[in-house]
Amino acid sequence: MNKSFVMKQVGKGAGSIALAAAACLFAAYVRQAFGGWAFAGSLLLVIAASIPMVLFFNLFADPNVKFSKKERL
Repeated sequence: MNKSFVMKQVGKGAGSIALAAAACLFAAYVRQAFGGWAFAGSLLLVIAASIPMVLFFNLFADPNVKFSKKERL
């Protein structure tokens, strides 16, 4: 396994977590500062920022799908 591939995967994972965490912090700030519809909009931002994390970590994997053995992890 290539070291740059591993670093790229770690970066993608950390980046997707950081994006979701930043969106949550922004939503907390908006709730304190504005509230109302602005807070509802920031929650939509949290949902949109969480999508890359869900896709990267494959949180909703289908147990019936066969995995390919192209690359050993």
